[in-house]
Amino acid sequence: MTRPNLRNRLITAAMFAGVAAVAILARYWPLQQKSAPLRQDGAPSSNASVDLRIRFADEDRDYPGLPWRQGMTVRDVMDAAAKDVPALVFACHGFGEAAFLDEIGGVRNEGGGAASRNWQLWVNGVFATRSFELTRVPAGALVEWRYDVRIPDRGDADD
Repeated sequence: MTRPNLRNRLITAAMFAGVAAVAILARYWPLQQKSAPLRQDGAPSSNASVDLRIRFADEDRDYPGLPWRQGMTVRDVMDAAAKDVPALVFACHGFGEAAFLDEIGGVRNEGGGAASRNWQLWVNGVFATRSFELTRVPAGALVEWRYDVRIPDRGDADD
């Protein structure tokens, strides 16, 4: 291998490592800080916002102080978090009552079975029984997606 060819390969490898490092930092190190604390009681705040918490098996990821509007659904909250830093990445299929969340942050539902973990939707501590595209969110709400095995008691988080 000639000297210039080796140099070009080293430069290319260093550039690739730099781009990878920036991508990792952008994903896990927020570039903006939000001062709004997460609220557990669901009381509306004066600036009309909602909080989103993603509870992975080994970590929580919070999106506090997302802008709220009248008639907002959980899907709207997730779309707002997808524009946040770091961006929420999720996949779903279907529409309306048939909308189904497939994965969040690369973590997919495991499907059926007693030991299978799947994404479960909670609004202000109450398990949602409707599609996330139809579940309405009040101002000041805490929306949680929990990656869990447990089958929750059936409640109704809708209005």
